Amino acid sequence: MLFHGVIDEHTGLQGQNDKGTNGMKVQDLAYRVCARTIELLERDGHYKIPEHLRKQISQQILDELDSLMK
Repeated sequence: MLFHGVIDEHTGLQGQNDKGTNGMKVQDLAYRVCARTIELLERDGHYKIPEHLRKQISQQILDELDSLMK
């Protein structure tokens, strides 16, 4: 899970949550699903997704989160 002030090494995105929060925010869940999907594509689908594309995709999903939830 990401925390405020911490930048994820794979996506370059800054964390959306802090250690004092008990619940997972929707942004954190979206990030985790995105990261896991990329991981599975690389492991099981034998795709290699470049780092810049990981960051771009993760950021795009977070940017579109409100519209995806409608």
